[in-house]
Amino acid sequence: MAPAAGRSPDGSVLVLDQTMSGFRVAGGETFDTTRYQVVRVYTATNGVPPGKYLVDPATREIRYVVDPGIGGRVREYEGRRLTRLDSPKATLMAFIADGILTHRLPWALVLIGVFLAIAIELTGVQSLPVAVGVYLPITTSAGMFAGGIVRWLVERRARSDNRSLADIESGPGVLFSSGLIAGGAIGGIVIAAIAGAKGSADWLADHVGLHHALGGLAQSSVVALVIFALLGFLLYRIGARRAP
Repeated sequence: MAPAAGRSPDGSVLVLDQTMSGFRVAGGETFDTTRYQVVRVYTATNGVPPGKYLVDPATREIRYVVDPGIGGRVREYEGRRLTRLDSPKATLMAFIADGILTHRLPWALVLIGVFLAIAIELTGVQSLPVAVGVYLPITTSAGMFAGGIVRWLVERRARSDNRSLADIESGPGVLFSSGLIAGGAIGGIVIAAIAGAKGSADWLADHVGLHHALGGLAQSSVVALVIFALLGFLLYRIGARRAP
């Protein structure tokens, strides 16, 4: 049960001066118009994990958990799967900020990471790519590794053509790569907006119906791998081209 107002004596629970009403439950068709008090739980209290909750003002009991579509923790509700978009970097930053504000940051682990970074730098290896590869999931870092291989092949081709590194940095390959990054970011924002507005990231696919026309090819990992390989080959061809 949450306090009537303000912060709890131990500082773990805070009743915010705001309410929330008129929302769909779990992105479904159920629409709740009741006005609830917004409560923040900073540390696990009486079995309630940290997070943002909606409390019934009459009973002072938790009614809902506010779980965001990006980086959310609730994956299933009443037997229905909920689509959540992962955001490793935002999750890491949130963990650090929350640890600092609640004075519960595991400084021992932070110091271990600092000394590991120093040791890596002393071996002549850049510590930042290693750190990024550690906290990013393999589904993300694998694409970065593939891009690194393409970059190595382009540099190898450039050396055989007596081209400088500056030519590569200002060449069409960098422009094409920047376009891929920007396009992926914009696409992610659009999908996140659709998921927030319609309750499902698959809403557009369900309405267009292209996956029905493609059949099993739409879910084929082999087809996706072939398309990814063709994209890598196209990136290599453009990157190896001389700037006009």
